[in-house]
Amino acid sequence: MRGAVHLRDEGGDAAGNLTSQTLVSDDGTTTVLDQNPSGAQSWASDTLTYNGFGNLNFETLTGLDGTTVVRANDLDGLQTWSSQIAVYDQFARLSMEDVFNDNGSLTQYGYDPGNQGTWSS
Repeated sequence: MRGAVHLRDEGGDAAGNLTSQTLVSDDGTTTVLDQNPSGAQSWASDTLTYNGFGNLNFETLTGLDGTTVVRANDLDGLQTWSSQIAVYDQFARLSMEDVFNDNGSLTQYGYDPGNQGTWSS
């Protein structure tokens, strides 16, 4: 359990739109939310979660088109993989996964969530 969450920092643009927010939990977990209200970047939002030692645990990047990329790192070494990246289409359907295994190998999965191909995975 993370405990209480405290706002540490906020940032905004000239129009008064929230562009960044940093939240810190009692256990030291930090979440950083960057937003792109003007659309000047190729992404709409980027949320990063760090453990108490400052190591990146999770990242969720949402594109302007609604696609989402989620990265998870196995910081505790409890999984058979060290990092996973999943890509979701604008309807939140899984379309691709990359699994970086502890033994140095890479496993890639591709899906056809819109049933546009003659294959499904």
